[in-house]
Amino acid sequence: RRPRRVLVAHAEPEPPQALLPQRARLDPERRAERCREIAAIGQDAALARDASGFVRVLMWGLLPFFMQVVLRNFVAALERPGWATLVLFVAVAVNALLGWMLIFGHLGAPAMGLTGAALASALANLFLFVAMAIITGFVRPFRRYAIFGRWWRADWARMRAIATLGAPIAVTITFEVTVFSAAVFLMGLIDAASVAAHAVAYGLWV
Repeated sequence: RRPRRVLVAHAEPEPPQALLPQRARLDPERRAERCREIAAIGQDAALARDASGFVRVLMWGLLPFFMQVVLRNFVAALERPGWATLVLFVAVAVNALLGWMLIFGHLGAPAMGLTGAALASALANLFLFVAMAIITGFVRPFRRYAIFGRWWRADWARMRAIATLGAPIAVTITFEVTVFSAAVFLMGLIDAASVAAHAVAYGLWV
């Protein structure tokens, strides 16, 4: 008879808290409470726990991500999309390298598992913003616009004009994100593999 293989489930490694921002460090009581809230709507408790830790780290990359989107659109509006494309390809490589290091613990980095994947993505977003800021601030076709000139003084009239112009697409994107977020919870009612498949399909579509 062929020997029966036994699958052993390994727990997600707890990330070294000193490597995370102060606000991203996990409070066990608050984390347990949020996991119970997610589990109350039919989600797997272990999946909810892992997702909670992932999002708490990933959220620190949102602001740099949105800022680099603004700079990327600025570069594209000036008909120089090649710079944004180049930075994006480099950022993909940076994200892959950081993920390889932080998820599995290579090159002396701690093995942080799912939290390492979130940290790698957040750092890649920061890289995207810094690279685009350097390009728009110092490369000849863009630096004459001085988009970082007097950045501490708000031009409220121009901001109102931009908000008015962007409100319709903002509402559209909000509804779109809401629909896909609801779909994630529906996939969670099936199993973790369905959630992963949905995430991959959504990433390819986007």
